[in-house]
Amino acid sequence: MKHQKKRSKSKLIIWSILILIFVTVGVFWAVGHLDSNQPTKPKTVRLTAIGDSLTYGVGDSSGKGGYTNLIRKKVNRSQHNVVMTTSNFGISGETTDQINHRVITSKKLQASIKQADVITVTTGGNDMLHFLKSNIGIQNDKLLSQQLKKYSLVYQKRVTRLLESIRHLNKHVQLFVFGIYNPVYVYFPQVSFISRSI
Repeated sequence: MKHQKKRSKSKLIIWSILILIFVTVGVFWAVGHLDSNQPTKPKTVRLTAIGDSLTYGVGDSSGKGGYTNLIRKKVNRSQHNVVMTTSNFGISGETTDQINHRVITSKKLQASIKQADVITVTTGGNDMLHFLKSNIGIQNDKLLSQQLKKYSLVYQKRVTRLLESIRHLNKHVQLFVFGIYNPVYVYFPQVSFISRSI
């Protein structure tokens, strides 16, 4: 009898341990399974747009900020694991040096650059328009081409300074630079000799 009691007590302890193990494993599995089925919190991606009228949104008939708004809408609509926010620092008519001056002096712009995951820069069109205004008297293809070659070296230094100013504030940000390389064609397509030189 005592032997049977010991045996049943041993069985009870073994069954209790097995049940405890199964319950523990089940709880861990359930917690892990529930966590993996929970929707993950979307990643926030901050886009800072810097530049001229293209960034500002000139030409956007909706008046909602041009390409920055379109990018934000498209990303938020198509990427369910991403929420994009945008900050638009475009000012119409600004040259590369003027944009760089704002990057160096504007605390608000600097803070946005430091927090950005992506930066877009539009520049160059107004630089070209300023060059052409100061060389308006040149009616010779060859001479205009020579002047443009000299000016392109000056422009490259300006763009380099701007990109260095941005990189100084955020070394690892994804950076996209674009613009209208020939604004004359956009506004005056009939002036073909200027377009050839550009």
